Amino acid sequence: SGERTEADKRTPDDLIAAGFCPVKPEYLVTGEALTALFAQIRAAQAAAAEAGEATKGQNKKRSMADVGLAATATSSRVPGKGLCRRVAQGGECPFGDGCKWSHDIKEYLESKPPDLAPRCLMFDATGACPAGFCCRFGDSHIDRDAVALTFRPEAERTPLPAEMNDLSDDVKRALRRRQYEFTRAPPDPAMRKRQAKQRAAAAAKQ
Repeated sequence: SGERTEADKRTPDDLIAAGFCPVKPEYLVTGEALTALFAQIRAAQAAAAEAGEATKGQNKKRSMADVGLAATATSSRVPGKGLCRRVAQGGECPFGDGCKWSHDIKEYLESKPPDLAPRCLMFDATGACPAGFCCRFGDSHIDRDAVALTFRPEAERTPLPAEMNDLSDDVKRALRRRQYEFTRAPPDPAMRKRQAKQRAAAAAKQ
């Protein structure tokens, strides 16, 4: 019949407001391209199966070296071995002996891998490094003999602009525990008004 249905008449804003994500036809993989893509995936899965690797799920047998990370005692992701963040920044840990991270700075520095470069750009730019003893460019602001951090005087420091997209600790904790409530955001009044104008203009053209 050639007539457009109500669904066809919806604008991208209408679709987004309804919870859909419109995709332009040129970005869709269909036909021969889709068949070729599936063939590549099946070939990769077959090759992995022949090599004795897991084709799906998490491969728990792989070592940290397999993903380009050294499984050293200085890893900040290993409780009891990585240095406490508060201590690494030159502060005091509120958990004391109950902290699950190490407070032994000297031991940490002795097992810490070599720096990646001689200068810390953060320290050079601001006069202080938030990574502290854990900085991989730390020789420029760590006194290994005195086991102490170097800071410029407060008057000579350059504060960084405040981060605008940082999440609060409560939100981060809820996300980690999968307890964050992903409720749908309320409709934007401005968008509703714009959509009404667009529908009125479209109706006037018919």
